[in-house]
Amino acid sequence: MKGSIDPNERYNVQQAVQHPYVSRWFRENEWSHPQVPVEYREEDNEARMTADEWRGNFIVTDFRFNVLMAIIHSFN
Repeated sequence: MKGSIDPNERYNVQQAVQHPYVSRWFRENEWSHPQVPVEYREEDNEARMTADEWRGNFIVTDFRFNVLMAIIHSFN
């Protein structure tokens, strides 16, 4: 069963990108690009924010990401 929670029964990454729902957005040149390092700063982890502030940050970040991806894909 591919919709399973059990990691031994789930799709692996290769199978997932070949799935009909995902494959129409899959681009080979995006598959093998170098990974961008993720910067971790301890002081960011200690930030004191309310749940609403966190929620707002995630919404803005998600919106910016979606706009950026739309712009990038418009050039392909």
